[in-house]
Amino acid sequence: MDQASAHPPFEFACPLCKSRLDALMPDELRCAFDGNIFLRTDGIWRLMRADRVARYARFVNEYETVRQAEGRGSDNTAYYRALPFVDLTGRMIAHWKIRAASYRTLIDHAVAPFERRVGASLKILDLGAGNGWLSYQLAKRGHTVGAVDLLMNHADGLGAYIH
Repeated sequence: MDQASAHPPFEFACPLCKSRLDALMPDELRCAFDGNIFLRTDGIWRLMRADRVARYARFVNEYETVRQAEGRGSDNTAYYRALPFVDLTGRMIAHWKIRAASYRTLIDHAVAPFERRVGASLKILDLGAGNGWLSYQLAKRGHTVGAVDLLMNHADGLGAYIH
């Protein structure tokens, strides 16, 4: 989604009361029922309740530490755009070969048949999106994709969307 766009491509619901969220400004949504405000920070909508953020903070910190030690991510935009077909870093080649095979299976047996059946672009949520490689590939096929993940960092989380 364009950073300046006032209206997200999805209708968001308040994580507290499930009421509709209305766009007040390009980076601000307000709950129509209870008035809670949710912000888009660094291009990412932060829709998790504060108590849930606190609950998962230790997990996120430890998971990011492990993923960083494994050498996940890159500063190279081409790395993200080549996924899952090529690992330009050469660090996780076997991992990405499995992901590429899984991606082809997903497209051949689920996405492409559904595309043919509906005859239009789809709205898809990529849950556990990580660095967004699947979201990117689906968006290249013309779909509107929402990426959801706990990780926000620029190497291995939703922040990698900048690539």
